[in-house]
Amino acid sequence: MTGLLFINAPECTHKHINEVLVYLNDWEYENYHAFKLVSTKNAYDLDLPHGTEEGQDLDGTVPPVDPDTENAWAGAELSDIEAFCRDLERHSANGVNPELYILVDSAGLHDKTCVLGMRVEDGWYAESKTMIHLDHFRRFRMPWDEAYLTWCKSMLS
Repeated sequence: MTGLLFINAPECTHKHINEVLVYLNDWEYENYHAFKLVSTKNAYDLDLPHGTEEGQDLDGTVPPVDPDTENAWAGAELSDIEAFCRDLERHSANGVNPELYILVDSAGLHDKTCVLGMRVEDGWYAESKTMIHLDHFRRFRMPWDEAYLTWCKSMLS
């Protein structure tokens, strides 16, 4: 599944976005672009492929991004980003995992770290074969160069 990348650092430029995307690539195994830069604040406007089969990934953002790339999340609060992820889950979006996200904030832009947010699970319901999630997320900060593998491991847990 494709990961969601949010950048809320107001000072972020297209050059910073390109650098983050290069760090987040899967260079060791598949060499593909694993994260989609979220450039809209409306979960229903995210350019998801329509009618995709379950398990088909959304195309990640390929650097270099255009110098005129709009960053809708510049200056946004963490609570707004997590509300977007909950809305995206209600949207039943194929190709992305709304229970996980990567956030690059101002501190992370400076020291090349990011925040991995993971929605807290309430339990597995055998009858419906679904995982129920609570409305809040666990978060931790890590270096950009560890983010891809940590994100992969988080998807498996």
